[in-house]
Amino acid sequence: MQSIFLQAGMSMDAAVGFSSALGNTSYFHLDPAIHIEYRYYYNYARRQEKNKRTDMNSMNYFNAIVDCYLSKRRVASSDYDEEKLRPVYSAGIGWGFQRNFSKRFSLDYSLGPGVLITRVFRPDIVGEVYP
Repeated sequence: MQSIFLQAGMSMDAAVGFSSALGNTSYFHLDPAIHIEYRYYYNYARRQEKNKRTDMNSMNYFNAIVDCYLSKRRVASSDYDEEKLRPVYSAGIGWGFQRNFSKRFSLDYSLGPGVLITRVFRPDIVGEVYP
């Protein structure tokens, strides 16, 4: 029992911050994105034995995820905003469960570690910006 999930769309990133010491900050980014996920469902037989629903992959799973989006946003507070869109990649593994109910209601939860990879620009000692 395996599946591959592919999704394309827009990735939204927004924040509002208030600090008496550091000042106020806010931003909103809407970036094109793609999400690819491989899932291995491991509890099919056990759910069948207990007469629980398995339709539409209503099971537990292990997954591997790769995301890519194009963005100008900062990755860390010490970075400069980019002038051009650049790819930002994230990859991770995890465990999750999916349950599907009547009337097209679905619950999907996934948890696990991941890594973010991108190119950033920072100033050197004399103020020159370098990748």
